[in-house]
Amino acid sequence: MSNRVARTEAGFSTVEVLIAIAVLSIGLLGFIGVLSSAQVLSRGSKEMNGASNAIVSAVEKFRQECRDDFDGALSKYEDGLSESVNLEPIGTATLWRTTILDETAIQSPAIDIDGDGDTNDVVTDLTTVKAAVLRVRLEWKSASGVRSLEHVAVIARGDV
Repeated sequence: MSNRVARTEAGFSTVEVLIAIAVLSIGLLGFIGVLSSAQVLSRGSKEMNGASNAIVSAVEKFRQECRDDFDGALSKYEDGLSESVNLEPIGTATLWRTTILDETAIQSPAIDIDGDGDTNDVVTDLTTVKAAVLRVRLEWKSASGVRSLEHVAVIARGDV
């Protein structure tokens, strides 16, 4: 008998360790890519949210101006109005507002509101409506290039 003792090897070989490191590295790179994409999408979402809020604010301002002086509001935006606004997280953006339809009288036909065959219901006394269509466009520079958001709103005021 020889003095050599058969020993059983325990542990991993170098090749197994290298393969495990390679697999984990590929998985880690994929995970980092997903995180990076999520960050870009989150920033884009924040930009669009800020842009939407700015457009809603511009439309509401126009609505209020129409309540105060409808004809004056129409003439103010007739040739277009541009202003620079600072939005988070966008930074500086350009906001354009213009009316694309001047004051218009819309005649509605007599309607039978309550179904009694009579078109002289109180609600149908209002037959002339002044309407304005406002186009609002916001444009800003983003990491992905120039982006924009546009909204068209119809503001109507009835004359009794």
